[in-house]
Amino acid sequence: MADKKAPPNTIKNVRVLGERTKVRVVRVNEDDHRDWLQEAPVCPLLSQHQIIHAGIMEAYTPFNIIRTDQSGTFMLACIEGEGAILVDGAWKRVKAGQACLLPPFVANALKCVGKKPWVCLLYTSPSPRDRG
Repeated sequence: MADKKAPPNTIKNVRVLGERTKVRVVRVNEDDHRDWLQEAPVCPLLSQHQIIHAGIMEAYTPFNIIRTDQSGTFMLACIEGEGAILVDGAWKRVKAGQACLLPPFVANALKCVGKKPWVCLLYTSPSPRDRG
């Protein structure tokens, strides 16, 4: 997959998990009211490592997430399969054994590539403005 530039100003927030995608997550507290976090267990000890939530994702096509203004630093480590991440307007493939660290306040996107599941470890840490 060659890096392709996304047209400017055409990105909108999207969250498509698909029927087979599983995301298991633990969160630091109950302050985040997004629907996908509501059933997640709470672990206050995550705050010692400045982690808002952490988990594992097993994603299948049509998995697609687009964030226009990510609120915190996001880390993804690929364990199995392959996906693509939109960074700085270009799609970059992420395969098993590779990781990606994305800063807060930038547009980015995640999607599956191929038919195999994309299995990743994920965590988000607070942005500098959230740390006080």
